Amino acid sequence: MKKHFSFLTLLVGMSVTTVAAPIQPQKAKQLAENFFKGSKNGGAKLKMSYQAPDETKSGNSLYYVINRGDNQGFVVVSGDTRTRAILAYSDKGYLNEEAIHENPSIHGMFIEFAEQIEWAQQNIADKPSESYKLLAARGDFKEPRHLIEPLLVVEKSNRNVNRPTPISWGQDWPFNLYSPTISDNTGRRYKTVSGCVATGIATVVRWHAWPARPKGSTSYTWRRTNSRMAINYDQQPAYDWTNMPEGVDGRGNDRRTGQRVTEVQADNIGRLLRDIGYAVRMNFGPAQTGGSGTLLSYAPATLVNNFSYDGRLQCIMRSNFSDAAWWAGIQDELTNYGPIVYAGYSNGGGHCFVVDGLAENRYVHVDWGWNYSSNCWTSIDVLEPGGEHGIGGGIGAFNRGHQMLRYFRPDGDVNPNPNPNPEPKPEPKPQPTPDTKGVFSVVKTVSPAQFYQEVNQRMTISVKNISNVAYNSYFKLSAVKQGSSYATNLTTSPNKIYVGSGSTKELSFYADLRNLEKGNYDLRISYVSNGKWTEMEESAGRMTISSRSMGAKVVATSALPTVTTFVGEAVRIEVPVMNTGDADFSGNVEMRANGTVIAGGEVALSASERATLAFSTNTRNFQSLKPGTYTLTISYGNGQSVTYGNSANLGSLIIKSKENPVISTGDVRLNSAFFYQNGRYVGSKYSTISKNADLTVRAYLYSSNGFDGSVKLFITDSYGKTAGNSAALESVNNIKLDKYGSGYVEFTVKQSELTGSRYYVNIIYNDGKKDICKSWDGVAFYVSAYNSYYGTSANNYPSDKGIEVKVKDITYGDAYIAVGANDENLVVGETNGIETVAVQSASLYPTVASETITIATAEAGMANIFSAAGAKVAEISLKEGNNTIAVSQFTPGVYFVKVANKTLKFVKK
Repeated sequence: MKKHFSFLTLLVGMSVTTVAAPIQPQKAKQLAENFFKGSKNGGAKLKMSYQAPDETKSGNSLYYVINRGDNQGFVVVSGDTRTRAILAYSDKGYLNEEAIHENPSIHGMFIEFAEQIEWAQQNIADKPSESYKLLAARGDFKEPRHLIEPLLVVEKSNRNVNRPTPISWGQDWPFNLYSPTISDNTGRRYKTVSGCVATGIATVVRWHAWPARPKGSTSYTWRRTNSRMAINYDQQPAYDWTNMPEGVDGRGNDRRTGQRVTEVQADNIGRLLRDIGYAVRMNFGPAQTGGSGTLLSYAPATLVNNFSYDGRLQCIMRSNFSDAAWWAGIQDELTNYGPIVYAGYSNGGGHCFVVDGLAENRYVHVDWGWNYSSNCWTSIDVLEPGGEHGIGGGIGAFNRGHQMLRYFRPDGDVNPNPNPNPEPKPEPKPQPTPDTKGVFSVVKTVSPAQFYQEVNQRMTISVKNISNVAYNSYFKLSAVKQGSSYATNLTTSPNKIYVGSGSTKELSFYADLRNLEKGNYDLRISYVSNGKWTEMEESAGRMTISSRSMGAKVVATSALPTVTTFVGEAVRIEVPVMNTGDADFSGNVEMRANGTVIAGGEVALSASERATLAFSTNTRNFQSLKPGTYTLTISYGNGQSVTYGNSANLGSLIIKSKENPVISTGDVRLNSAFFYQNGRYVGSKYSTISKNADLTVRAYLYSSNGFDGSVKLFITDSYGKTAGNSAALESVNNIKLDKYGSGYVEFTVKQSELTGSRYYVNIIYNDGKKDICKSWDGVAFYVSAYNSYYGTSANNYPSDKGIEVKVKDITYGDAYIAVGANDENLVVGETNGIETVAVQSASLYPTVASETITIATAEAGMANIFSAAGAKVAEISLKEGNNTIAVSQFTPGVYFVKVANKTLKFVKK
């Protein structure tokens, strides 16, 4: 039960410290009281609703969520004085632990809060921040002044006029009306959700109310089902923007009228979300298996070519900008273009939302894409502006992998003039407008003429200004396929280009050709005249589009926070990755510290698959590293580098000297935990499991120095505890690990034992002197009666117009791969009253195979082969000795072989 404090407690005097320290619950409520005093309803009762546990320092909290009155707002207070004091706030609504964990975007952002605070504790000078000192010292603290009020509240045509209700959309019905349904071989149907990227983009498109209808077509392979998804936009009816209610609540009701949206309204909204989802190659999925996801970087090409948005629209990465430039871009986008589709990546996965307002001290207003629930002002930077911490800079600082869509406005709006402009600047002196004809001639056509269906294809074209006036504006490149009259916009120059009268200028364009069909194209150049695009009469040349195999390409989706440990103390290093290539990858992956391999193992990643690689550093090379700072890199295949952005340097490892070395007779650590229900894999760290089925936990362990003894595996609902909530949530096993060894143990708990919403799996053992439990090694997971914040089944929607696809099995979210962990059952005997079972000797080779594998066993028995998703694919009788088994018929991927009490693993190429 969480503690609550009286207002008498809040009246205790507080002093402004000069040394940074953790903020305790009482102090957090005092800060919240100070923050709310200057606002309306300032005297309403405060209630602590959530304390985020610190996964590195037991006993402290990373941040506090404090609600005011009954739906009268909330504030999120940092748990450390060296960061900005207030992380998020709102004058309406509420926020609690359930909301944070159930909404993907909120969850991802708050994981970032925790990661940034942990980074600050390890890397920032030990002194209080200016905002903490100011808030602690004043009882009349004022909310930061709004520079740009939330745009989703106001009309685009006149920002002084409020809409009847703010634009606030979600991912469930009616937004997923046209999203596909998956049915498995048991007959169960799973309705997919629209996806946070599609909902975020659609929210901004609704604000612009553009276009009347997309043009052209798009197609892609839906990775989860391997189905081909295609749509011809030219054959679809136009959008009726007046029949798209601006605010729709979680029950599918129009917020303005309080009535269920009509079928016509649902159809218009659903088609928009479908069109965007297909356009950005949405990997549709049910909410209970992780939801629908895609990359924001897929959006610019289709928004320009199919939805007729500004040709300069691009997805930019924060790692390529300074802090000042990034925030200047945010302010310019909100001022001159509109709301921002913003994305980030953390250890909890990717998250996407809409930024639509800006306040002093770099607070932004966020719509989480959850039907207006918990919208608030928040900071996407925990650290205050300035200082030497390098937030937003390169590797070595905490870098969050933030992205946003820039120059997001309709293509026809070449010279926007929003009203009002919060910081108006004088307009440049008008230049004479050239005549619309005879202005430019093409001097040199496109070079080269051969291009591929890839991003960033460079094209150079030279033009001459043959008019009698200078030109200073944009150029646009488009392509017309031979045999067609339809023009596809390829790209627009990112900046205005000056071409003097009589001068020649070489134009360089970088085009995304991934969605262009193979064939021959005629290229055209357009320029701005009288506020409109005017196409040059001459052709800019011809090009041929073809494809070439990229192969597997593994990239990191986020840079790593700094990893800190001590000499000889192995750590788990988690890296979120994606195979962005067009071929599956199966092979060795190695992590290096300044070039020295410190971890590695076999990994299989399908094309377009996301995963978190959890590296076990229990290796001889890691043990030999001296104190110092190391750069972390990852190689795969034949020496290719995993990159983030354009850099192979993914993060830093700091190894410190031990002040008082402790000699231990053995050690064991928890690397990862995989969860299974009803015989199926349902996820790992941060996953949500069902409250309606028993849970089997497979815990992967590793040792740096070897271990032989008893280990207690337990599940607790409190971070930092060293025992399970009950005896039924504990399992004691005798295990044996060689030096640098690894393997797993399993145990099953009844569904009736999991009565809470959040739990941690961890281990504890005794090294002969004391009990040892590393709280920060614990693997967190969540329990829900509905598996997600969407509880509606595929059979209970008001209407459904999406396609249905049958699959053999359902995959659950992004993969979590323990790199360097062997699939060997470590249990030698159990000490919890269960009859001791001796492990039968068995082995498998080779571990990477294309045709056959050999299983050697000491006695006859049965072998069951399972896919990585937990589905049984074969059952085989074994004789004593060697057994050769054909695997050529299996699809490429990872497989597990259960022989007696051992589980072996192999990768099918």
